[in-house]
Amino acid sequence: MKVLFMGNKDRGIKCLEALANEQENIVGVIAHPKPDVSEIGSVASKAEELGIQLDQPANINSREMIARIKELKPELIVMAGYNYLAGKRILQIPEEGVINLHGAKLPQYRGSSVSNWVIINCEMESAATIVYAEEGYDTGDILSEQTFEIAPEDTIAEVLQKSLDVFPPLLVKTLEGIRSGKLRARKQDESKACYYHSLSPDYSEPVDWKNMTAEEVHNWVRALTHPYNGAYTTSNGKRLTLWKTSLLGETFKGIQGRVCYSKKDGVVVIARDRGLLVEMVQEQGKEEVSAREYVGDNNVKYLG
Repeated sequence: MKVLFMGNKDRGIKCLEALANEQENIVGVIAHPKPDVSEIGSVASKAEELGIQLDQPANINSREMIARIKELKPELIVMAGYNYLAGKRILQIPEEGVINLHGAKLPQYRGSSVSNWVIINCEMESAATIVYAEEGYDTGDILSEQTFEIAPEDTIAEVLQKSLDVFPPLLVKTLEGIRSGKLRARKQDESKACYYHSLSPDYSEPVDWKNMTAEEVHNWVRALTHPYNGAYTTSNGKRLTLWKTSLLGETFKGIQGRVCYSKKDGVVVIARDRGLLVEMVQEQGKEEVSAREYVGDNNVKYLG
């Protein structure tokens, strides 16, 4: 089966490697015009390393690219982390369709930044999902889904890594099912559909100590920590990023935003319902430090 691969970042790299290792007939790779290079490289460099024809169009739906894709005669198109929406004319080219790798359960988590949102919503599990691509956002029939657990302290980096571990073997298995004709897609339950907007890596969100519970603040922090720009609060009028927090077994009560207690691992700050342990912080323009050190050096009594 002739496969055209469209990918980006770590998911794209790992899935392209997996297909190459399975000796799939990859007729071409389409990467972003300016690839986002991660610690393990880029899809463009991986395609060149594997000796696969590479295109990096500024507009995937241009007349030239549609002609180029038709020229490659793919029987299936795989999209793995590719951020641009393929239009109707591309979706109609491969006889086996276009499939997309989505990083959460569907239809409950359609849209963007879904790995962040499952943490914000305090989900205990998420999923790697493979669906047929349609003109709508994440509306296609589901081909494969594999769930994985999310621990209460998992950060966005850890959740992304868990999905990255699941996707390559799931993609290989899905292609085997398509090739054999034994895999049957299922419709999504539209009554459960929900869309989420993007939380790009440069996005950050202020903490509202008066209205957010300790758990809600903790979820914001772990959903927006590294490699994102972090949830933030203010300290003596200065922006303070919160990089690490933990929920406490002990109960602390008081005035919201009050730094009320110092512990070995950090400081306790009161949220709407109870205290939260704040461990690592960073004042704008300065280095990341322990919250205990920061509060002591700056005589901080309140955050926010």
